[in-house]
Amino acid sequence: MDIAQAQDLTVIRERNRVANTYNIGLNAKWDAAHNLEIEGDVSYAKATGDKPYDPYVLIGRYAQGGVGFSLDDSNNPIADLQDEVYTDPSLARVGYSGNWSQKIDDHILEGRLSAKWHSDGGILRGAEAGVDYQDHTKGLDNYNWNDDAYDTLTFPIDPSLLHTATFGNFMDGAVASPVPSYLSYDPHELMAWLSDPAQLNRRPDYSPTYLPGGSNYSKMADDLAAPGGPYALKYDPGGSFDTQERVLAGYIDTQWGGSWWSGNIGVRIVHVDTKSNGWGQTLQSVTAGASGNYTFTYSPAGPISSSASYTSFLPSANLKFSITDNMFLRLAASRTLTRADLNDLRYSVSWGGSNGQLTLNLGNPGLKPMYGKDLDASWEWYISRLSYVSVAGFRKDLTNLFGSATFSAPAAQYLPAGATGLPSTITVTQTQNLSKGWVQGVEVAAQFALDQRAGWLSGFGVSGNYTHVATNATDGCGVTGVSPDSYNVSGFYDNGTIQLRAAYNWRARWIMACQWDVTGQPEYHAPYGQIDLAARFNLTKSLQIFADVVNLTNEKSRLYVLDNIPIQQTLDYRRIDFGARVSF
Repeated sequence: MDIAQAQDLTVIRERNRVANTYNIGLNAKWDAAHNLEIEGDVSYAKATGDKPYDPYVLIGRYAQGGVGFSLDDSNNPIADLQDEVYTDPSLARVGYSGNWSQKIDDHILEGRLSAKWHSDGGILRGAEAGVDYQDHTKGLDNYNWNDDAYDTLTFPIDPSLLHTATFGNFMDGAVASPVPSYLSYDPHELMAWLSDPAQLNRRPDYSPTYLPGGSNYSKMADDLAAPGGPYALKYDPGGSFDTQERVLAGYIDTQWGGSWWSGNIGVRIVHVDTKSNGWGQTLQSVTAGASGNYTFTYSPAGPISSSASYTSFLPSANLKFSITDNMFLRLAASRTLTRADLNDLRYSVSWGGSNGQLTLNLGNPGLKPMYGKDLDASWEWYISRLSYVSVAGFRKDLTNLFGSATFSAPAAQYLPAGATGLPSTITVTQTQNLSKGWVQGVEVAAQFALDQRAGWLSGFGVSGNYTHVATNATDGCGVTGVSPDSYNVSGFYDNGTIQLRAAYNWRARWIMACQWDVTGQPEYHAPYGQIDLAARFNLTKSLQIFADVVNLTNEKSRLYVLDNIPIQQTLDYRRIDFGARVSF
């Protein structure tokens, strides 16, 4: 495949992000009577994220020849460069420049009060009732430089700001480096150079003939007078939001039992109030330019909000039957609820498009929760105090499945009256309750560990499980995030003081999204497995030191579409955590 008018482009970004997490909680318990216990919890958690400065400068040139692409044996794209990649700084031109920043504030206040009663005899073994409350708010403040001029690779760069670099161990050696070398730069330094008045005066988008008002308007003077200069970050109300979700729930659970059986029956009632705050700008006009791009004119931004609420009734029941002293059968049925992510519940309206296609991205504060009707059954055989074998089957019928929908809609439904020369339809993308479906499968699990009868080998053991899942959804895509096959295998040692574990976890490919933005086809995650390690050492009854290693071998995540065509590969480096825990 050859691409005419190919471009040699380079983008280097520095995306530092500072994240802080704070947690505090309090628990109290009161033994009101010999068979009555009252307990309460209150907690507060806050997480903040700050990406203070995210400059983006694209440099390059028009390629002198074509560029071809092919796939290697692992379906990784390989570029066939039909002319030598340029490394001469004097040939580099600015293609695009921009600047962004985000601040995130996420906090949760939770409280719970419960009462537990157990009987002194009879078929009714006990009961528990309680109420809990959660107030979860997530806010995002977006900042950007709103004058993203595209210089069409015509604006020369000071060669002293560029230097030649190589990829080195490209993609950790998984893919051959596409080019032997390339031009690199410091995005902060290049952004500062572009902000200099001498450079602004040379740029075509600062020419009086290019600007509204002609020679009577000085864009450079206007931008230089702005606080922070022409690339200063400005608050973007349209890209900012604040979403609050309040959940009030009450429940009652009763425990029952006899000589060879036991179980519980209960119900939980949940009421949810959601409010999404944002800044709305009414689209006043749309103009199609000769280049195929669109210019949008909006009203001044003003506060806007949308709210929704619902109440759900969630019953559940569990039964356990003793086949023998060490063999059991369990049955369970329940109705479950999964709430939408606060990011999807935000108020958001974003217009875009080019080359005759208008696009509109919408948030959805009115998303309904996903409901499931769950049936579970398991057989368990406890061979010893530390060893067991189990087989379980499950079925979940799901409604209101979440999914990103992209569809065509009449332009007149969204565009202001009087807009002319525009397409009759627009492309709209929004997270919606798309379909219903089911998930069913079987899981086999086992653990074998040596007890004190094994002498010095006591404490060593192995465990593992395998799960096979089948899914179906009415949208024809399937249920996202579910692998048809997965397994976990681990070896461990535990003598009460020292605990060691090594585990390998693997899962087959799964659907990430039913529609990828570019092709409209399902987006898949390739099969993935990783090795994790964990160690615990109890110095005293109240002091423990620990260490964890996640993804020991630096495994990669790969996304693809269609016939294994890759779209993204991510290397999540191993993570090492260590510390100490103290209990009082």
